[in-house]
Parts: sequence; C-alpha cells; structure tokens
Amino acid sequence: MILKERFQNLAFRYFNNREFDKALKLVDRLLEEDKDNFDLLLFKGDIHAEIEEIESAQNYYISALEKANKEKDHFKRLLALMKLRRIQGETNDLNSRIFVSAYNLGILKLCRDALSKLLREDVLGDSQKFIERVIKEVKGDDSPVTNFLLGILYIKLEKEEGIKLLNIALDRIEEDEKLRNYREFIEKFTISGSGVDIKELEDILEIEGLSEKKLEPAGTLELADLLKSIGSHEEALLEYYSAIYGYLKTESNIEKAKEILEKIKEMAPEDERIPKVQEFLEKFEGTSEEGETEKPEIKADVILKIYNDFLLPEENTENYIKFLNMMAEWNMFEEVIEDYKEIEEKAEVDLFAPYYLYVLFMIGEFEEVISKADRYAEETESEETLKFIKYFKALSLYKLDSKEEALEIFGAIYEQDPGFLDVKEYIEVKRPEEIAVSESVLEEEIEKTEEEAEEIQEIEAEEIEETEVQEVEEVPEEAVTEEKSAEEVTQEMISEKETVSQEEERIYKKPINEHFVIM
Repeated sequence: MILKERFQNLAFRYFNNREFDKALKLVDRLLEEDKDNFDLLLFKGDIHAEIEEIESAQNYYISALEKANKEKDHFKRLLALMKLRRIQGETNDLNSRIFVSAYNLGILKLCRDALSKLLREDVLGDSQKFIERVIKEVKGDDSPVTNFLLGILYIKLEKEEGIKLLNIALDRIEEDEKLRNYREFIEKFTISGSGVDIKELEDILEIEGLSEKKLEPAGTLELADLLKSIGSHEEALLEYYSAIYGYLKTESNIEKAKEILEKIKEMAPEDERIPKVQEFLEKFEGTSEEGETEKPEIKADVILKIYNDFLLPEENTENYIKFLNMMAEWNMFEEVIEDYKEIEEKAEVDLFAPYYLYVLFMIGEFEEVISKADRYAEETESEETLKFIKYFKALSLYKLDSKEEALEIFGAIYEQDPGFLDVKEYIEVKRPEEIAVSESVLEEEIEKTEEEAEEIQEIEAEEIEETEVQEVEEVPEEAVTEEKSAEEVTQEMISEKETVSQEEERIYKKPINEHFVIM
C-alpha cells in the first residue's frame, strides 16, 4: 500500500512539517541517482508549488507528464495533468488530454466533466481543435462517427465542411450500429432531408460513373474553368455539371450550384439539360420565392448529448477508485472528497477506506473519521486495512484530546506490527507498561531509528557546511580582525551538530498529528 510509504518516507516527513528546504535537498539527492523518476519529479513539483515557485512547479509537473507519456501509463499521466490543472486552471488543452487518459482508464466522471467544459457554448470556437483531438483519439481519423461528430460541430460553427462531412457519414452509416439511429437527424442537413432524390439529378445529367466519382466539387469547378479558358467547352460543360452534382451531394450548397448553372447558361445556352437542372434546383430549394430551405439549428446542449452518446466510455469502477486513491496519496483532498462520499455506499471498504480516512483526517474532520472507522472496522476482511482504520481513529482521538484511548489503540497496533507507520513515536512517549507493549518489541526498533538519525545528520551536516561557506563569502577580508584557533572552530561545529541532532530527535518524538499539515 503506497499510502504507507508516505508516513515512512523522510522526504514526505519534511514536506508535512513544512520544512521544504530539507525536503528539496533530499529529493535532489535522490534525483541525482534516478533523474527520470516520476514520483520524485512530481514531488519536487509539489514542493515548488507549496513555496509558490509556480513556474518551477509547472516545469517539474511537465517533466513528470513526459515520463508518464514515455511509459504509456495513463494513471500517472492523468495524475500529472490534474496537478497541472491545479496551477494552470481550466484550459481546453488540459481538458482534452484529461479526457483521453480518463477514457483509456474508463473513468466516466472525469470524461463527462472534461467534455462538458470543452463543449460550453461560450468556448466552442476556441475549443474546436481540442475537440477534434478528442474525437480522433477515440474514434480514429476517418471513421463515419468521426465525420458525423465533426460535421455537427462544424455546422454549429458555421463552417462549410460540416454538410460535406455529414454526407460522408450518411454514405457510410451502415458501418456503425449506433450511427444508424441518427439517420433522420443527419438527413435534415443533407440533400436527403430536402425530399429530393439525388438520383433524379444523375438521370438528368447522364454523366457516366458520376455516382461513383470521388467528389471534390471545388477542384472540379477549378478544372471546368481551366477547360473553358483553353476552349475545351464540351469537356468544361461536363465538369461544370459534375461540380453542381458535387456541391449538392456533399455540401447541399444550393447557392453554389445556382452560380455554376449561370456559367453554363452563358457558355452553352442551348444545352437541353439547363431547364431540367433549373427545375431540380427549385425543387431542392423548396420554391424560388421561399428561398433556401431552412436547416434546423444545432444547440450546444444537443451536441453535448450526442457526444456523450458516442464518446463516453464504459465505467471501470476499479480504475476510478484506484485513481481517487492516487490523488489522495498526493494530497489532492479537495478534488476527491465528494467522490469518496459517492462511492462509499457502492464499493467494498477495502478498496478505499484507508485513503478516505486519510483525506478526512487531513482536512480536520476528526469526528467523522472516528464514526466511519467504527463502521469500516466491522465491514473489512483485510488485516492491513483494519490496521489503517484503527490508526486513523487513534490519530483523530489524539487530536480531540482523548489521548488515553488513542494510546491504547496505538499500543495494540504496535504489538501486532511494531514498524507500522509512525506508531512507535507515540509508544516511546509513554512507559511500555502503561500501554501494554513489551520492552523486547521496543528494542527491535532502536536500530531502525539510529539508521534514520544518520541520514538526518548527513543532510544537516551539508546545511551547516553550506551556511559556513556563505558566511565566509559575505564577510569582507578586511573586516576580519582576529582568527579563531582550529580547536575553537572544531568545538563550535561539534556543539552546533549536537544541537541539530537534538532538534531532529525532537521532530521524530513529537506527536504524530504534528506530522500532518492541512494543505
């Protein structure tokens, strides 16, 4: 259980004590040995964020994100993105990336939240390219669903490509079962929705292979103009008619079709197809007096409903809880508290209880911790989970000044598992007989404590050395009036080091609740 490491890791101890310089020094030392370690990069970002060095925090979060991308680890990727969102705020770029990772993990709530923010009416224009990223990541570059989703977006944004993409989706509608349910909706925006059969135009034009031809009406029109300019009027006429067909079928662009027909009238006024095409266009248009057929308006909430239908993943509850627990471990309490309340009645206690109690404790809900701990203790089947439940209950009791009851619980945990979290720091405050812990159990922990003290002293010795160098650099040479003997300097350093060691011993002996800081 990773949560356990947070209590036993010296760097996190410093962080929770708000001794950020010491935490930073230790993390830097570890990064020298493992410069691409995701946890260390993310943790260093947290330290810089706490001391309000936002640019540095952002850089380390981005480095952690790049590491997660290389590993193709969507859990880590999503965690780094959520950290970035904390300092950058809501951005379309972050929301699109959050959606993609959450989609791959089946975290439905994050997907729904990100999608709703991307499709807000007031940001739709700015978020277009990020919505495109989401659709293509999830549905591919050229699927009929991709064409449909982009088509309705472009129509909303009044882009010409919208109708063309809907026509492509309509041509391939049989490839996707869910898309078939939207046939009537799509037809409202295409020539099919006008009540006019495009086959009728094919019969009028009598151009061989027209229906199978790859339709690029703009290119076809350009070719027709070129052929006309060099005097190839017969070939130009075929291309002009093909362009009319293309603009109607792919874009339902009646105005462009009418414009091209005027060119044909000028070039070949006697062509017998002209009046038939004109009649077809009037039918397509409704009547010449009524003007262009009115297309239904697509509102942002309609787009969101359709996108939810096609893009939201099947929910993976196990991954959802796992990610909530990761955020809890990384002190993202505000982001997870409401989610834990929602899953509490749905999921097994062993999946979330230690993390939820940790969050509640860290935000100061001590009575809530005690209440939930009693219920969770009855429901859990895991000895490890039960130790965490008892531990957070004891912490909360201690915080509420019920210290005797808290110490009894700590004693029971210690007797079962002497190395569990910070329990020994409580036990050493009281005589063993007062809390029913044997002397032999205590002695087993002495060696571990000495090893920790050595590491602390190494860090403090470096700080002392740096301080001395800085003091020497700050004092001008002419200001030095007398020199101390080597013996005096050595004695002062020994005395100072002893003071530091005593201070670190005090940190490790103080009550456990002081190791936690509400972030």
